[in-house]
Amino acid sequence: MDFINPFMLGIVTKIYDDIVDIKLDISTNIVHILQSLIILFFTLTAYNDFYFSFPCVIVSLLNSGFDNPFWKSLIPVIIIVTLLNIPYMGNRFILKILAATSAVLGIIVLATFEDKLFPEEVSIEKIVFRGMLMFVFAIGAVIINSKVLPLPTFSIKPLFKLASFMFSNMIASVSIMTYLLYYSGKSLKELNGQ
Repeated sequence: MDFINPFMLGIVTKIYDDIVDIKLDISTNIVHILQSLIILFFTLTAYNDFYFSFPCVIVSLLNSGFDNPFWKSLIPVIIIVTLLNIPYMGNRFILKILAATSAVLGIIVLATFEDKLFPEEVSIEKIVFRGMLMFVFAIGAVIINSKVLPLPTFSIKPLFKLASFMFSNMIASVSIMTYLLYYSGKSLKELNGQ
């Protein structure tokens, strides 16, 4: 389950995010189901894993990607799950918190860099870039899980979850953009709200 829950979280999160950002005409029932699935898979992914849930608190408090009311409504869920995970912090938690925070800040920097390069919602360039990221995160997940790197034991599980989440998020992103670009019948201007 260390792979399935973050993998599903990445897919559901990206589908919901694209529905909102691209303003796709989708039934509100489907949107609400996706919101419930995000809460479910986040909770299952973060369960008993302080070093996965704590960086999520940082992301939410930095308001990174939390750009609509639903994302903001997740903040209490993330904080409560993290508080429930405090007993699983273990020893030398300050060092561990710094390491977990560094991993998340790296993802935020990457996302900011990507937003500067590709501010549009859909483009061929963005598909190619995210396709490359998909392979980077897949390789990262395999390397982390195989324990060939001298990573501290506490970091393997949350880093693997993060890489799995990002891998599936990129799969969903590339799939959605490819579909919209080639099969939706809409122009790039329409898809990008221009």
